[in-house]
Amino acid sequence: MSVILTFSGCGKTYEFPLKPVDDSLTYPSNNQIWYTSSDGQVIEMDAHRFSVAVPLTNHYKDGKGVITFDKDVTEIGEWAFGYTLLTSIIIPESVTQIGDCAFWGCENLTNITIPKSVTQIGDYAFGGCYNLTTIYCKAITPPTLDGDIFKFSNNVSKIYVPKESVRDYKNDTNWSKYASSIVGYDF
Repeated sequence: MSVILTFSGCGKTYEFPLKPVDDSLTYPSNNQIWYTSSDGQVIEMDAHRFSVAVPLTNHYKDGKGVITFDKDVTEIGEWAFGYTLLTSIIIPESVTQIGDCAFWGCENLTNITIPKSVTQIGDYAFGGCYNLTTIYCKAITPPTLDGDIFKFSNNVSKIYVPKESVRDYKNDTNWSKYASSIVGYDF
């Protein structure tokens, strides 16, 4: 069964900050999302902010937060982490889609790791992330982009993609506008 992370339009903001990507970390399991907060505190969650996912636990220890859900996370829905204090995020391998505005306004977000399983990224998914500089996109085939995924995120300087896929990303209709930032990486 799919799990879709989606926030409703309520006025309260929930923070899902994440630790910068560290190559020594193992990957989260498919029912977890790893995070750190800029204030080093566990985030408060409201289960009603998710359409299908049921958060079972949320803890913060040794500089890393872990949210564990009752099912595998397959989609990060629209506005799921919008306006939160994320500093980085490691998305689990089970995710295939990232929704519109999923990380909109995460001003502290500096880097993100997108797994090889992602096939589609929504419009403005990382919009308004003013400090976002580094993307690790492990997908061999460039994910379909539904518009300007980095709207108002003008500091993106490196988009690391699999070495064997650099040409595909740079020649892809939607990714080509980021060609000067695309760099091959050995994942």
